[in-house]
Amino acid sequence: MKSILVMGGNDFIGSALAEYLIKCGYKVDILTKGKKEVKLKGLGKHFLCDRDDISHLKKILSKKSYE
Repeated sequence: MKSILVMGGNDFIGSALAEYLIKCGYKVDILTKGKKEVKLKGLGKHFLCDRDDISHLKKILSKKSYE
């Protein structure tokens, strides 16, 4: 099973994409700024991080790999 990271899953496009990928059988994690709770059935991890903060982003994702 391939792992996918969706950056920005709170809004319509990100959450719709994540939901579609989950339905297609992918393992999906989402990274958001954490302003809203992400509620998707089958979602893996929900990472809270400002993607503009490169050092924090690297720390959070350092042990993860995605296709």
